[in-house]
Amino acid sequence: MAYLITCSGSKKKPTNSKHGKLEDLFRHDLLGEHRINLIKLYKDHLDWSKTLPAYELYCGPHSKIYNKISPNNWHKKSTEILILSALFGWIRHTNLIPYYDLKMDEKKGEMKVPTYLFWRNLAVLPDMININDVDLLSANYKRALDTNGMITAVSPNGFQYSDRGDCVGYWLENELNRI
Repeated sequence: MAYLITCSGSKKKPTNSKHGKLEDLFRHDLLGEHRINLIKLYKDHLDWSKTLPAYELYCGPHSKIYNKISPNNWHKKSTEILILSALFGWIRHTNLIPYYDLKMDEKKGEMKVPTYLFWRNLAVLPDMININDVDLLSANYKRALDTNGMITAVSPNGFQYSDRGDCVGYWLENELNRI
């Protein structure tokens, strides 16, 4: 079981020299070609010599989810968190990624459609979700999945979702504390 969360528009820029590689991202065997095509369309330079684990990159000053989760919970070996990134699709919270500035509802560079339509038209993202995964995605990011109303993951019992993300962070922190 994995917790499915949205990336954050509030990012911090890596200042270290930790090298990451596109090929090391989650399910590169299925998503690699699509990531490469989107990066070409995006037309912004990605500095793979300066990367952070995704959960750290998304811990910018205005992050609603990531700042609510304690460092211990991010580092637990049994924690499986998948992040839906506008630029990379599904990634693990521990994947090393460079700074980028792209949201699901944006078009940048030579992109002809908003990012969520790029991913939706490929129809690959929903195939990577298991029925036991916990869906904490925002409505904006769910548009990239387009599952035609099919249940793709479990919604938490008693969970009152807010697109602001605060409650997602607090809820996930409490869940991870139990692991």
